[in-house]
Amino acid sequence: MAERIAIEQGRHPWLPSEDAELVETLHHYDMPLIGAIRQGNALHLFRCIEGHVDSTQVWAYTRITPEELDAVRAAGPDDLDALIDQVVSGKPTVLALADDERGLTVSALLDDLSGYPSPLHAARAALGEALDEVDAKLGRSVA
Repeated sequence: MAERIAIEQGRHPWLPSEDAELVETLHHYDMPLIGAIRQGNALHLFRCIEGHVDSTQVWAYTRITPEELDAVRAAGPDDLDALIDQVVSGKPTVLALADDERGLTVSALLDDLSGYPSPLHAARAALGEALDEVDAKLGRSVA
C-alpha cells in the first residue's frame, strides 16, 4: 500500500485521481473540505487547509488507518481540527494547489509537517520547491 496518494492534474481535490473513491465527507461548504478518500486499498484524509471560499485552494492528503478515520468521524466540531492534527502528525503528506477553473495543478510530498508553524507554511515550503524546480527546468529549456 502506498504512503503517498496519487494526484492527477485537472481533477477535483476531493477526487484527485480516476481511481479515487470518496468514502466520506466530514466537512462541506460549497464543496467537500474535509473527508476520506480510498485509493486502492489505502485510506487518505483530505482537507482544504487554505482558501475555503476562494477560487484557489491549498489541499493536504495524508494516509490514515480505518481506526483513525473512525476517531475523526467521532470527533465533535470543536475537537475536529485538533484530532486531525494529531492523526496526521509525523506522517508523509501530499500538499497540492487547486483552483476552481483547472482543478488540481501542482503537488509535492513532505515527509512530516510537524517542523512547520502550520500546514500552510509546510505547503509554501513544499510547493515552493516544486515550483522552483519547474522554473529551473524552464531556464534550461530551449524555446
